[in-house]
Amino acid sequence: NDALLITEVKSALAQDGVAKDSPIIVDCDHGKILLSGVMKSAEDAKRAGNIAARAPGVVAVRNQLTWH
Repeated sequence: NDALLITEVKSALAQDGVAKDSPIIVDCDHGKILLSGVMKSAEDAKRAGNIAARAPGVVAVRNQLTWH
């Protein structure tokens, strides 16, 4: 269920705190997560992608996060 996966990923990102000051848009299509938004650093963007990939049921992550 894509809606459930979106909730799982958003929850995992919130628990980690990586998205605290940088809102991340999470979308999902058939288990494939799409992340978009602007992060503080490349490290944060990569970390968010890794967190999303570890969520149960996620089959792929397209990380389109940028940073400034």
